[in-house]
Amino acid sequence: MDKDYQWDFDTEGEWNAKFREWKKRKWMSWLKAHLTFPFEAIYIEGDGKRVRVLELIDFDPGDVYGVIVEARQGRKTLDLPLCDLEVTPETDPNYGPVKEFAVYWANR
Repeated sequence: MDKDYQWDFDTEGEWNAKFREWKKRKWMSWLKAHLTFPFEAIYIEGDGKRVRVLELIDFDPGDVYGVIVEARQGRKTLDLPLCDLEVTPETDPNYGPVKEFAVYWANR
């Protein structure tokens, strides 16, 4: 795991400190700075198939899904929740930012 991204902690204090940091984070600008588009991901909460993520579309902190991305699956263009995607392999530079957002979003 890249040390720049964290979601697994040894103590509750570490978790609480990171969670406070995540709550203050400007997620759209942070993701724009840390993601490289386009990238491949698996739509884990959908059909389990690969998609090509093209761009960030929207972020609504009050919405159940949070960040929405535009993705392609074959000829279809889809608007998908970032938190429902998983980047593989773990060595992909987009893995850490997507995983960190998903962990934050699932625990907020």
